Amino acid sequence: MPTRTFQAVAQRDPKTGRVLLDKDGKPLIAKYVIDPTKKYLRPYWINSKPQIVVLSPIGTPGDEAEIEFNVDQQGHFDWNSIVGTGTDPFTLEMVDVASYHRLQNKPVHFANIVGSGARPFYLPEPYFLNVGLSQRTITLRVRNLIAFPNTIQISLYGRRFYHNEAPAAISVAFMKRFGQSERAYSYFLVPEETHNNGDIDPIPTAGTATFRFTADSEADAVIQKTMVATDPPGGNFGFTIRERTTNRLIMTDEVRGFSGWGTAEFPFRLADTYLLERQKDLLLTVTNESGVDTKFFFTMAGLRIHYDPFV
Repeated sequence: MPTRTFQAVAQRDPKTGRVLLDKDGKPLIAKYVIDPTKKYLRPYWINSKPQIVVLSPIGTPGDEAEIEFNVDQQGHFDWNSIVGTGTDPFTLEMVDVASYHRLQNKPVHFANIVGSGARPFYLPEPYFLNVGLSQRTITLRVRNLIAFPNTIQISLYGRRFYHNEAPAAISVAFMKRFGQSERAYSYFLVPEETHNNGDIDPIPTAGTATFRFTADSEADAVIQKTMVATDPPGGNFGFTIRERTTNRLIMTDEVRGFSGWGTAEFPFRLADTYLLERQKDLLLTVTNESGVDTKFFFTMAGLRIHYDPFV
């Protein structure tokens, strides 16, 4: 959420310095000024190192690479979205090196979480990278999914707060708002059936398969968005989602794929976030209606929570 542009300044008694209140007990406004935090905030892109990566065909040396996004100590970075391109499909895994946070359970298909300038993929919640003590680094391991070379370029977009230049009071207020650590952070779930390289087995024509989404024993997951990519593109399917523990369907019966799954640029947003508690599963049953054998790359985006949200 952008910081406000203007800030109200209350009227004060010239003798006592106390804030003057109206008949409803609300402060009387003397004037509006530009929020002082704005002077130290900038929209900011962080490019990878190297900035452009060319992967070799899948199954050959060089079909995967690790790239870095470095945030130096000039200022904190509030990571908001992912933008980029690839000439063909690939998967990616993201790690916050300093906190050891893995931002997904297994590799994620790029079409589900990498947007464009016209339609960025917004993280379920901005990821705050505090550089107060040292530089922060996000690493991405990218893997090619096709039998041809693949050129990839990705940027992280957000805002930079130049805390070292700001007065102490403004810097402290900013940190109180955003915190110095991430107990809840953006996270991506893909089916447990996903291979370690991010690939997945195809579903035969008119066939059915069940995929398992799991919250592990270390944290709860709160699901906010659902996305899917298919190979070949444009795959059609029907689906149901069932809670494994309660055996409860979360729909009356099978739903068409386009009614519940989007893409990175146009994700499907749930009516309310879904709490997937630790060591619980959601079972996604899919019927392939594409007319050809098809790979379905499903992703659920939300938050990973390392504490009980109800305490």
